[in-house]
Amino acid sequence: MITFVINLHPGIPSMALAEPFLYPLQKQGELHLIFDATGGLQQRIESAAMQVRRALERAAFTKYQVVFLAAIDANAYSPYSDSLSAQMLLIRKQFLANKWLTVTPAEVFIVAVDQVNEDEAIPAIQVSNVYRDSWELDTKGFIRNNDRFFISEEQIKSLDHIWRAKINLDSSTIVNVGFERLPIEVQERVLEAIGEIHHKIKQYLNPANIDFDQYTTARDINYVDKDLIEAIKNEFFKRLENTKNDPSRYNNFLPSETLHSCIAEHLGIFSDDNMETFRLLRFPVQYSHENMLQQYLIKLAILLSLIVEEEDIIKSLGNKNYFVTIDLQEKEIQQLSYNYFEQLHNVEKRFTNRLQNPPPVQLAAKNNDNCACSQSLDKSQPQLLDMSILRYNGDLVRWNDWNKNVKKNLEEYGIQARKKMQNCIDQSNRKKSVEEVYEEKDIEHKVEELKRTKNNLQEQVEHDFISKSYTQNWDEVRGESESEMRQKLFSRPSKNEIVLMVFLAILLIVIPFVDVELVLNQSSFNVYALYYAGVLLFATLLSLLALFLSRRHFKAGIDKILLHVYDRARAARTNIYDEFERQKKYLKSLCELSIVRQNYEKAHNVYDQQSENNLLIDYHRRQLSEHKEMARKVLHIFKANEQSMSSNFNDELPEPKVELPIHENLLYAPASFISPKLKENKNVGVIENTPYEVKSPYTRIVSTINFGRDRIYEKSNII
Repeated sequence: MITFVINLHPGIPSMALAEPFLYPLQKQGELHLIFDATGGLQQRIESAAMQVRRALERAAFTKYQVVFLAAIDANAYSPYSDSLSAQMLLIRKQFLANKWLTVTPAEVFIVAVDQVNEDEAIPAIQVSNVYRDSWELDTKGFIRNNDRFFISEEQIKSLDHIWRAKINLDSSTIVNVGFERLPIEVQERVLEAIGEIHHKIKQYLNPANIDFDQYTTARDINYVDKDLIEAIKNEFFKRLENTKNDPSRYNNFLPSETLHSCIAEHLGIFSDDNMETFRLLRFPVQYSHENMLQQYLIKLAILLSLIVEEEDIIKSLGNKNYFVTIDLQEKEIQQLSYNYFEQLHNVEKRFTNRLQNPPPVQLAAKNNDNCACSQSLDKSQPQLLDMSILRYNGDLVRWNDWNKNVKKNLEEYGIQARKKMQNCIDQSNRKKSVEEVYEEKDIEHKVEELKRTKNNLQEQVEHDFISKSYTQNWDEVRGESESEMRQKLFSRPSKNEIVLMVFLAILLIVIPFVDVELVLNQSSFNVYALYYAGVLLFATLLSLLALFLSRRHFKAGIDKILLHVYDRARAARTNIYDEFERQKKYLKSLCELSIVRQNYEKAHNVYDQQSENNLLIDYHRRQLSEHKEMARKVLHIFKANEQSMSSNFNDELPEPKVELPIHENLLYAPASFISPKLKENKNVGVIENTPYEVKSPYTRIVSTINFGRDRIYEKSNII
């Protein structure tokens, strides 16, 4: 069963030093503390209803009980807003009748934190008039203050005067035969008395004459309202009618007592609704000093643990209100607090050292040594086509064949590049880099290094791509030079034309040099031969010079075209090779980027985990420090001499699991450090002088838990 503790006491914002004593119950999910720091009484109750609903939705079972910590305040502004019965009214309407809570609690406890009454039997009504009225309203359902209640004591007593003035049967009157057998004059007097009382009650309890606003306890909720007044009237009239039918009661009948009883059944802590709903435990608390308050909060924590754990004892409580006292064994709680302090201090030191000198982390990373592709293309280039200065019949065929061969080679080269690139892709996909696990001391630096590498590789591959197209349109290149090449090829002279041209050139050159005078003078043959040999030599040299210049002119044009086409062929093949190498480099960078990205993500995850773990460690380190100070305060509160104490707890508790909340770690719970050497006192529970066995571990530090009959908040109290 889940127990919800809902604080309605404005002077207790939290359990403070006492909350760690409840951690084991919170860890097991058996206890939920709901302490709203702000808001009025109504707001706290409504908020608590929603929190209980959410907790029940997450719980594995829905059976639950609720403990409300209520205040008994001597400085209350109004008894109708601050009395215990007023708080019970709000709990019934705002919590138990809340539409969101479909399951009603098995038990509803009101732990009335009483800082007013020091005596166990005499209410401190002299403290203030407001408290006096609140106490009387709670215990009697009535206030004897004419300015505060909807009907005065004088008005109620006037009903007795009416009855006694009319009804006084003598001993001779037969009273056991019913109203109808009474003498007529007696019947008339009874009817007159009842009629006058009816008239008075309707006058006194007329809703139109009652200012219900002065009975407001919270927004839209009044302690006294029209329906309540009508219910009291109807109940009183019903009892009055029953009395009329029983003449044996006439002489002893007092209408005032009947009206008081009807009011008490609808108002106060003993009203029918409250008696069916709540179990009231009055718990004394002294506010004289902060240390004293903290002692009582520790006792309150033990009482709450008893309500949660010891169902047998709680079931043994009768249908009455109880006054609860808890006595602690100071030496035992001092030793417990010192054990608690020492263990918290030791773990805090370890956590501080761990934050200052973080241990290396285990990092699994892949290497990129095998990202390079082993495929390669040859760098061979096409043969340069050479054309003679002379025209031959097979030159055009040679030109065409050369272009076809270049085109074929480029296509084959492109196919080879595609196949090898596909092999590179397949090889890259098949590669499985082996993870290597190693220790990294500075994971933050490693993450930054991998991030820079990743960004650099990302920039490298950002504008690159993989393409299986290595096509080169050689027909277009050929077409650009085809017409000019044909013109050059057919404009060359043939061998015969060259011979004829040389002969004609020599002839044309020699004719002007024929010397008729030598013939006429009949010069010698040697002279002729020498002269014409020189002329012929000159003509030949001149013809050869002309032929050289012509060859150079024709050859330069052809070679220019051939060299241009050859360069284009080389460039096309080089483009394929360069594209292949570029894609290899891109594929390698892509592979390296993939591996670096995986390594970066792993390293970043490890870094995030380390950062988150460090934050959790730092959080728990601060919590350890806070709880250590809480333990020190407990030692101070119980006046322990730390210098003379030593820890007698030798068990090694596990370190806090940083991913778990505070209350789920045994180290934070003082109950974990109760020394087994302390004597176990199971018969610590006492209910009205009857001992009961208590199984809680806190029995080693508690001498008695006494549930006595409450003699302040009981029905028999009369002012």
